[in-house]
Amino acid sequence: MIIFTILSFFHHKKTPNKNNFYFINSTLSALHNNQLTKYLTKMKKQLLLFVGLILLISNYSVAQDLELTKNLSQIRDLKLMVEVILKAKDSKKTAIDGSSYLNKDWAKGYIKIIGKGEFKIDSLNYDLYTNTVLFKSNGQTYSISNNNIEYFVSDSAKFINTFNKNFSQPYLEVLCNGKKLKLFKLFECVIIPGSPNKGVFSEKNDEYRIESKFYTNYDNNNISKFNPTKKNLYKLMDDKKETIEKYIKDNKIKVRNQENLINVFNYYDSLN
Repeated sequence: MIIFTILSFFHHKKTPNKNNFYFINSTLSALHNNQLTKYLTKMKKQLLLFVGLILLISNYSVAQDLELTKNLSQIRDLKLMVEVILKAKDSKKTAIDGSSYLNKDWAKGYIKIIGKGEFKIDSLNYDLYTNTVLFKSNGQTYSISNNNIEYFVSDSAKFINTFNKNFSQPYLEVLCNGKKLKLFKLFECVIIPGSPNKGVFSEKNDEYRIESKFYTNYDNNNISKFNPTKKNLYKLMDDKKETIEKYIKDNKIKVRNQENLINVFNYYDSLN
């Protein structure tokens, strides 16, 4: 548009003078300023886009660092909070087959410290033979005093601390946390003695064996051992006996099967 104006000017004024050159100079300056403005505007947009991208990457990095710092801080707080934190020693004999751990693979979970919060753990396990909750951090394995633990969760299974010295284990797994009736499971680890080499019979190592028992708690009374039979179920659920009998019969439930037993307890809880 500006160039067209200059050409039109010369078409009408054939002899250029001083004023003509002033007009041309002003016009070219305007053209230069207009191009410069467009260029600067474009550069400004690109610069803002670049800065925005840098800030986005920076914020993401900071968020990751903060999350990592938070996790590490929790581990440090956990170590400082409990009364006894020891580097776990391998108390197992080298000649014992099997494992005394609750889980074959260390799992994610969390530990609830009495009077404090829950601490997320990336690598958690429970040694059933030594009765200790274990967690790993920076290549070290630590054990925590049971006196400081309210409950822990490992691989979605919740274990509550009974603080009852009459139990062989301090923790019970919660299978059904009903309003009126609860179902628990207690794990025990025993060592089955091996046998020496006797002629044709080769030597047999000692072996860890994990066993379990069921316990119930009715109306928050004492926790009692429970043998899962239909007779014991009907007695335990006497107030809904007929309904429970029909439920078991209609669904062909084998009450010694843990999953079926949990279903019966959950059904009973739904009736209350």
